Amino acid sequence: MKHKLVKKISNHADSKRSSLSLLIPPFNYSVDRIIKFLKIEYAGAITNKNRNAPLFAIIIEEAIKYLKKIKYIPETGLLLFIGNKMVNKKYLRVHYVIIPPKILTSFVYCIGRTFLLDELQDMLEHKK
Repeated sequence: MKHKLVKKISNHADSKRSSLSLLIPPFNYSVDRIIKFLKIEYAGAITNKNRNAPLFAIIIEEAIKYLKKIKYIPETGLLLFIGNKMVNKKYLRVHYVIIPPKILTSFVYCIGRTFLLDELQDMLEHKK
């Protein structure tokens, strides 16, 4: 059974638009390193001819803006989910920033139609 937080986040993913999932472990990943990585992805998104590329670029830019506000990755890592949801014929940007209950061990970056929530779900199930 899905944890209620995972349900809430997955309900905000729009299958027709892009969703960014960023899972950052606390080891070997500084905020500056992640921002540099995202800037490269952003450059690729703005030069891409894919029709969703502008949405990808906007979402990556939002992640960069958020990361510039923090000084370090928390002890257990950081989960960042950003996406667009259509509400009343307008796009609403959704952000979820979560400090995981257990230490993240892998870096994951994905832009897709849904958020990658499996690792969060597993952590929340084992926390009980």
